[in-house]
Amino acid sequence: MGYPATFDGLTRSLAAVTFAAFVARFGAVATAAYGIGIRLMSVSWTVSGAVGQAAATGVGQNLGADQHDRAADVTWKATGGAMAVLFAAGGLVYAFPALAMGIFIGDRAVIDAGVTLLRIIAPFWAFFGGLMVVQGGFRGAGQTSVAFVLSLLSRWVFRVPVALFLAYAVALDPLTVTPVDVNGLWWAMAFSSVASFLVGVLWFRRGGWRETVIDDDESGVEGPAGDATVGDGVDGEEPATD
Repeated sequence: MGYPATFDGLTRSLAAVTFAAFVARFGAVATAAYGIGIRLMSVSWTVSGAVGQAAATGVGQNLGADQHDRAADVTWKATGGAMAVLFAAGGLVYAFPALAMGIFIGDRAVIDAGVTLLRIIAPFWAFFGGLMVVQGGFRGAGQTSVAFVLSLLSRWVFRVPVALFLAYAVALDPLTVTPVDVNGLWWAMAFSSVASFLVGVLWFRRGGWRETVIDDDESGVEGPAGDATVGDGVDGEEPATD
């Protein structure tokens, strides 16, 4: 279970650096707005990271007690509760984006750029957080490899390629990557949050995590996983769990 968790963190860290490089090519204003926007988004990671770890614990305990349905119920309730909080937080930021940006900086150009960013991203905070909680459910079942794959899909399938397509002139000239529209980066983040969340939910609903995953050498009988959590934190772009 350790290797997938290690690669999970590496995948997210590399994606964070790559995405920051994409933003930097649009100049200082975009970079500053992005930095502030990410700090505001850390609200979602703080909430969903804590709830995700709690879900992992609940899933592990209930699988250990052979209560598979209750383990699933823990994950769904935790996901719904976290998303409700983040929808509210995102809605508040969407309604007052200039005020949120103004807490950190007084530069009008950065505030204006940040308003656009927040208006695009804030409504999707719940999906970023929801995926983290679902990943916690998989980790609690000992399936850290699934959590890794979801991180891989979120960053390197649904985000980075879409960002290149929307924000740069890749579609027009694949050989010359030219910055075109920084908002394409924000829309790529929004798209990846929804797409990866839906994949995570459908994967969890398949129920493969209900199968036993840890061998008991003495009895020769496989037993359910315990609390296999991986801490979530901010790595500069998304939590070192996202």
